[in-house]
Amino acid sequence: MDVYCKLFHCPYMLMKPFLKVCFLACLFGISASAQPQSSPNRDPNPVRAEILFDSLIYDRYDRPVKGITPEGSVTETEYAGHKTTVKVGTTWKTTEYSPKEVMTSVSDPSGTVHYFTRADGNPEKTVAPGNIETVSLLRP
Repeated sequence: MDVYCKLFHCPYMLMKPFLKVCFLACLFGISASAQPQSSPNRDPNPVRAEILFDSLIYDRYDRPVKGITPEGSVTETEYAGHKTTVKVGTTWKTTEYSPKEVMTSVSDPSGTVHYFTRADGNPEKTVAPGNIETVSLLRP
């Protein structure tokens, strides 16, 4: 039996490459639109996507480590424990996670933002460069 994705209107086995491209696009806040072929059975408001990379290279854990765009720009991703660093040219962004996979900090050339959460996983406070604190008003 072939499992079918109703959201993207295709077999699930075709979703893996698309989701990897979306992962990299989300890291950089890239959004685009490409018109899918029309079909009478398709959703009138489908999710739109664009092919961002001509080629993707994966590590032995099946994580994307290098992507090359049609223009020749190279995106490299490094994984070190609970840290993920994405580099595009001389620009970089490092995201650090706790063992519970909660984002704890994001660093880039402009500085580091630290995220603190309560035991229940809800945000407690955020500390940005210049020691600027934002405290959550959520109370237990």
